[in-house]
Amino acid sequence: MTHRHTGAVLAAALLAVSCGTTTVTADPSPAVTVTETETAAPSPSESAITGLAKVPTGPYVRAEYEVTTTSEFDESREDLVFTLAEDGSFHAESTFAFAGSEPSVAIEAYDAGTETLWSAFESGSGTGELEAYASRFVGLLQAPAIYQLGRQEGAATVIAGVRAGTITPELADGRTVATLVAPLTANESAGLTQGTLATTVDLTTGLPVEIDEDRGTYRRQVVLTSFTWELDDPGVSFLPDEAAELRDPVFVATTLAGAEGLVGYVPPLPETLPAGFMLRSIVAADQPDNYFTGPEGLNPPGEGIVVASYRDGFHSFSVSFLRNVDPDGFGWADPLAGEGQAFSSEVLVLSGGALAGAESYVSVDVNTSPHLWGVTEDLVFLVTGDLSRAELVAIAESFGT
Repeated sequence: MTHRHTGAVLAAALLAVSCGTTTVTADPSPAVTVTETETAAPSPSESAITGLAKVPTGPYVRAEYEVTTTSEFDESREDLVFTLAEDGSFHAESTFAFAGSEPSVAIEAYDAGTETLWSAFESGSGTGELEAYASRFVGLLQAPAIYQLGRQEGAATVIAGVRAGTITPELADGRTVATLVAPLTANESAGLTQGTLATTVDLTTGLPVEIDEDRGTYRRQVVLTSFTWELDDPGVSFLPDEAAELRDPVFVATTLAGAEGLVGYVPPLPETLPAGFMLRSIVAADQPDNYFTGPEGLNPPGEGIVVASYRDGFHSFSVSFLRNVDPDGFGWADPLAGEGQAFSSEVLVLSGGALAGAESYVSVDVNTSPHLWGVTEDLVFLVTGDLSRAELVAIAESFGT
């Protein structure tokens, strides 16, 4: 299904994009207030990860944004404060209001240490108290890092292009950034017409500097107004208040050996990783309730699921496996596809690793997170995150026995 979080904290709808030629824009970011000491980023050739410039930072960064959304039906304004930790923890607090209404407050956050994803909301017409709901890692096929601001609005595709050498970074306001401008196709299911998406990304953190989704009668603009490096204290809690309702965990944190005991097989994790990336966590669930993927959630129910998360600083990717259980014989669609989405995929037969010979599908498109997925007789597999096409393929072709 297609998710659109109007005036909310995290990334808005997954955007449909045509397969036309990508234009790289050299225009840097808008004027931004930067606090703390900035260090000019090295050139991409000096980076520990090919194509990505990395600068010394403290354990936390904080970015503040102004978000405006206009359509033929309404108009909204949002002030967003996004705090990000190098381990993947994040805290996003949004104060937003539609024209003529009282402002509301929403928080969505993730604590990497406990794998807790939680949210809180207080309506402008409510009691003034935040109502919080928390869930141990909800078992998304993508690690929670994909929810980081902008990842679903072209930011991950920009990073993939830089890593592949098809997008050239620029130095702007002491930060290394890159910009992608791409055409958007219509998504009738979501009521979205054709348009253009322009996304500028800070390559060190993967956070957006500017996002402009222009569809004529609908336009959403995200503009960075303040960026703070080297925070020793995030000033927020990545964990929910003790009063929050804690839902039963869908997945449990485990080890590679422990995953076998939970799901009945040893997940063939990759033996080759892009430089700098390391395994950070493994979570697993055997038969989670109501766990569905694909357009409108019509894929077979997910069973025997293992998600391994990898990180290199602020960048991440995940590798996921599900048992190929298809009792109705309907087959599998792209696990990350949403209703009415149209994005390009390339068919590829894996030539190496434990799943050699398996047919897979590779997508590097602003409409979705860069990913590779496929189905064998026993497993459904997925690789997704801040990766180029070549890296997606190399990881899949290094799956162990």
